[in-house]
Amino acid sequence: MPNPTRFNTEDTNTRGDYSLPNQVEDTTRIEFNPGGTEKFIRDRGIKVLVEKSWLCTCRNPRTLAPKPNCPICHGRGIAYLPATPDIMAIQSQEKGMVNGDLGLYESGTAIATTRLESKITFRDRITVPDVEIYQSFIFDVNENRIKNGFYLSYDVKYITLAMGGKGKPLNEGIDYEVDLEQNMFYPKQHLEGTNVSLNLAVTLRYMVMDLLKESRYQYTEFNKPQPEFENLPRKLLLKREDIFVDSEPFSLAIDTEKRLQELEENGETEMKDPKREGSRQSELGGFFGGKLNG
Repeated sequence: MPNPTRFNTEDTNTRGDYSLPNQVEDTTRIEFNPGGTEKFIRDRGIKVLVEKSWLCTCRNPRTLAPKPNCPICHGRGIAYLPATPDIMAIQSQEKGMVNGDLGLYESGTAIATTRLESKITFRDRITVPDVEIYQSFIFDVNENRIKNGFYLSYDVKYITLAMGGKGKPLNEGIDYEVDLEQNMFYPKQHLEGTNVSLNLAVTLRYMVMDLLKESRYQYTEFNKPQPEFENLPRKLLLKREDIFVDSEPFSLAIDTEKRLQELEENGETEMKDPKREGSRQSELGGFFGGKLNG
């Protein structure tokens, strides 16, 4: 087995407060120009609006689920602060259509580079106000949605087509009302129990899914008396928000909030999860029907 490599003072070269092996020194070292990179992004980047995310406090402490009718997060569990303008360079952009076992699926992936001082991070939402795209949206109509309206997940500019049951076109003012300022859709009473399908013109929005390069940096030596640590722009992985709009438009058969209230009135302290309950009973041989503690 070879002996480990050992260095002595003759094998190292001090640079600043650090000792580095001579073999890693390179006189052709290339440095990025942070100021030039910032200028390039400002000159060639695209204008965006950044909404910082926060975890909404409407979560139920027992189920950990967000409140379905929360006026802040609209049942998603993630809320956003008011948007602030910014600029970023979008290096690649693709719709990413895949025809899988469960039908068509689009990943909508994009790679973006931020400005130096940007603090964009995971879960934040990026809006590109100058870009219009088109989405399809379907949901069911129930009594609650007729009374309180239905929140459209996208930033809707206008509805290009509205269809009801049996392919019947729906007309604004007769079959529904829409408030684009609040992104609310109000179906009329006669649509209860049916599905509504919408084609929408929406503003392009992304969610920050990952920080591919959360910490980019270099030790700058050019025109510096000693190497100076400097941050470089972050590299973000973005996903179009339609990847998150899946089954949420369809209401549950059981009103979660109403069910929780009934459990409290009956003296029960938690709502049972059928999947976990079945697993637990199977684990205990099916003879025990006690509450779960997990």
